[in-house]
Amino acid sequence: MLTNHQGKISVVIPTYNEGKNIAKLIPMLVDLLDSVDFKGYIVVVDDNSPDGTFQVVKNFCKIFKNVFIIRREGRLGLGSACAVGFRFSIYELEADVIITMDADFSHDPSRIPEILEKLNEGYDIVIGSRYIHGGGVKDWSRHRVLVSHVANSLIHHLLSMDVKDVTSNFRAYRSTVLKAVDLAKIESNDFSFVPELLYKCRRRGFKVGEVPVFYVERRLGRSKLDVKEIFSFLKTVFRLAFTRRS
Repeated sequence: MLTNHQGKISVVIPTYNEGKNIAKLIPMLVDLLDSVDFKGYIVVVDDNSPDGTFQVVKNFCKIFKNVFIIRREGRLGLGSACAVGFRFSIYELEADVIITMDADFSHDPSRIPEILEKLNEGYDIVIGSRYIHGGGVKDWSRHRVLVSHVANSLIHHLLSMDVKDVTSNFRAYRSTVLKAVDLAKIESNDFSFVPELLYKCRRRGFKVGEVPVFYVERRLGRSKLDVKEIFSFLKTVFRLAFTRRS
């Protein structure tokens, strides 16, 4: 059993058209949180999914008192969804640790206890990493593998980041970290938010740990990664690199 060294835990899950996946994921997370020795919440931030994701989660909210849903007016981006979930977790639920993960099962919820145990070792942030020994990807296309490797290499080179998997959004943050980093000053609203937030955390000296995980291809639905997201990522990395040097 994982002992309660962290206090309250909140799992933040941004969604857009993930109704079928979230219907399977929430019961798994509820069971997981029930099996460990801490108070746990699940916070879904949905961007008004046309597939009915909101109603699926709303039904779970009636059954489980630790499940919450925040509905937004439209597709506003993964990054801003994470920020909304962070604020709700910290200031409404008073969570001590916030975990971010995807709804599509590319992030294995069974790895959460190991991520939390790593946090116990004195880290401020712990990342589920594909790019350390024991981690990897499964059933990804060559194109997606290439994009991921290039993205991480670019960040390592331009921003001198000492984290192996900078683009993984399977993470645990201490709430003190998210309070110290001004989320309102993070310019990215989409996936680029993920590396930008980590970069600013490292700039402030927060300690980052990594545990090996395997990313698997989503079971249901379509990937949200597209050309627009890639160009936004490149713009963000070069912006951070320019401000770093200036």
